[in-house]
Amino acid sequence: MSRVVLDASAMLAFLRGEAGADVVGGYLGDALASAVSLAETAAPACTWPPAATCP
Repeated sequence: MSRVVLDASAMLAFLRGEAGADVVGGYLGDALASAVSLAETAAPACTWPPAATCP
């Protein structure tokens, strides 16, 4: 059972390579995320960097 739950800010920091991305990356194998956090991550991630688009 996972003991780590990631929120949207942690997942976005990881995806964008921001401060703390290395810490988040260390937990990805065992982490969980709520559907809300995943949705909050997906929308901005699809437009980062701003010129990029989702497939």
